[in-house]
Amino acid sequence: MKHLLSLVSLALLAPSAPAMAQPVPCELHVWPSRPATSTGPNGLLTPSTQAIAAASIDMVSLFGMNPGMVVFESDRLDMHSAPRNPHRLLDSAPDCHAELIITNDVEKSSLKTGFTFRDFRSGTLRIASGNVASQVNAGANETRAVSDAFVANIKTIARQVQAQKR
Repeated sequence: MKHLLSLVSLALLAPSAPAMAQPVPCELHVWPSRPATSTGPNGLLTPSTQAIAAASIDMVSLFGMNPGMVVFESDRLDMHSAPRNPHRLLDSAPDCHAELIITNDVEKSSLKTGFTFRDFRSGTLRIASGNVASQVNAGANETRAVSDAFVANIKTIARQVQAQKR
């Protein structure tokens, strides 16, 4: 038994092998739309409700950015020029970086989401953009229904972005 304890003690005192370098986490920066216009009585989709809804899904995995984190930006963008800007919208972003610009429009029974996904991970800008729509199953809680439609649209956007990468 004494011999076993000595081996354990030596193992604890011996210098360990160099730690493997941890990959720098990717960052997905999201600019949510301004409050979505609504032709129904409720259903406004504010930047904060978009962030709360998006927190219910794993956007990092959906957009293929593991390991990583999602950052919802509060600065407003010029929605006409920002998607076409050939440079990063943030100077402080790491090399593993992508940007998602979102626009939303709520109609009586659907949420239309426009997106521009700007991917800088390869060292050059790759852009994917489009529009998706989901039904809003409004009932007693229209805000919840619009949030659910937003989550469905984000999942569809991620699938389209992943398909465009191939």
